[in-house]
Amino acid sequence: MELEVTHYTKIIKGYTILEDINLSLTSGHIYGFSGRNGAGKSMLFKAITGIILPTKGDVILDHKSIIYDDIDLRIFGTLIEHPEFYDNLSGFDNLMLLYRINHQPDTILIKQQLKKFGLEGHEYKKYKTYSLGMRQRLRLAQAMMENQKIIVLDEAFNGIDKEGVQDLYEILKEEREKGKLILISSHNEKDLEICDQIFYMSQGKLIENQGMFI
Repeated sequence: MELEVTHYTKIIKGYTILEDINLSLTSGHIYGFSGRNGAGKSMLFKAITGIILPTKGDVILDHKSIIYDDIDLRIFGTLIEHPEFYDNLSGFDNLMLLYRINHQPDTILIKQQLKKFGLEGHEYKKYKTYSLGMRQRLRLAQAMMENQKIIVLDEAFNGIDKEGVQDLYEILKEEREKGKLILISSHNEKDLEICDQIFYMSQGKLIENQGMFI
């Protein structure tokens, strides 16, 4: 699977949010996006996943435009903005509620996903009792629970301790081995050491390609 961003520019109220972005990404790789808060990472991820539309430019997935052609955007598993979980529902019930939008209920899958992301033993506790790190783990579990081919995680490591970071690295490596196309962002470059390639953003521009690491 190939994903291309071509001359993508987004202007809102006269302010250029993204400026002439060009990218070429392929399955089986993890791509990192670094830059300060407000550099444009989140907006780029929204552009890639079709959440926002361009002022000019396009996003091409396997030679089809995600903007102008009929593409099922459920191919993306995303963590871009915090999903609105219900405080008084458990982690399990929150995931099941979202999973049932597109699928038949699957208790085993949801339990496996919660275990995979370190929430075993907490799956039936109410979301409002979760710590910051547990909430982030649940968001990540939700983003990847439907076996999507493209995974897009904005500030994936927020609130996660060192052990949790290593756990997430292992999960992402497994997904890469399955041939997934993975994009992650962080304002802390150390979080991106797992990436095959890192791009740097500043003021809405992709200003540096920091090359291959593996």
